[in-house]
Amino acid sequence: MLLLKLLARQYEAASAMALQCVCDRPLLAEEAQICSLLSETFGDQHPDAHAWRLRISLYALHTPLYPLLPWDLAEELVFYTRKSSHVQLLLRLAVPDELVLLGHLISSSGGGGGANSSRMPNVLQSRVTLLTAASQADAAELT
Repeated sequence: MLLLKLLARQYEAASAMALQCVCDRPLLAEEAQICSLLSETFGDQHPDAHAWRLRISLYALHTPLYPLLPWDLAEELVFYTRKSSHVQLLLRLAVPDELVLLGHLISSSGGGGGANSSRMPNVLQSRVTLLTAASQADAAELT
């Protein structure tokens, strides 16, 4: 059902289903096959499609599903960053969620140097700096 929603470009409905599609047990053969079929959505470069892929990545991050996701997290983050002003408000990632994905990307790429990791694209290095500053400003405002 999720795949059909995505192919029909019903991103809000697909996003609402995303959390229900993640579990912490090994995937059955049929479930793994559906994950591989998600690659059929690669032709969809709509900003909301990138937001949806990142949302699934976030939900699946520490589960057996994550390694089976057929997209590259760094590439999706770059597309999302470049198109974020065109993403529907309901589908945008919260700042802390985006920072979790960026932090995972930094740690998985061996970028112990944080946002200034030489392996990370410049647009993502800038995004980490911007989001971190925004988070710190929000935290300072609350105190």
